[in-house]
Amino acid sequence: KEPEAGQSPSTTDTCVSLNGVKELSDLPQLDGSKSYSFATWIKREGGKMKGIIAKRGQQWSLESNSDGDITFTSNGASCTTKGKVISRNWAHITAVASATDSKIRIFVNGKQACRAAVTKDFAEPSDGPLQIGSINDQSDAKIGRAFYVASGVRANEVSIFSSRTVNCRS
Repeated sequence: KEPEAGQSPSTTDTCVSLNGVKELSDLPQLDGSKSYSFATWIKREGGKMKGIIAKRGQQWSLESNSDGDITFTSNGASCTTKGKVISRNWAHITAVASATDSKIRIFVNGKQACRAAVTKDFAEPSDGPLQIGSINDQSDAKIGRAFYVASGVRANEVSIFSSRTVNCRS
């Protein structure tokens, strides 16, 4: 939200706990490109780490396991990071599904953490709104500054979304 006339810009971000379902239905249309990316900052807030971070219908999901690693599943392929991505410190993650080279990837703090080849035809993720968090399968984590981009983000473009650390309102 932009500040009103005479107000100072906010120095804090709105962050979302993954302890419930938040839906975004007015996402950019893909217009046949079939590639997309999802980027966000994430931080552990409690003891439970396994749960849904984000998903869109049955077509793709981003989930954490009990060790704090993240799995991205899209177009029949999955890749999982290693090394406890989710911790008490903010980490930036970008999940990319690229129809151009038929691969999915996760970048953690700007570095590629996993990738997998997609062996079937890419499908456009169009079967429902973007879901953030879950009621039944949730982790005790918080995300901030989430972006959904209707194209595949290249490795050298990941820093566009991670240039400034999140500063959540209490």
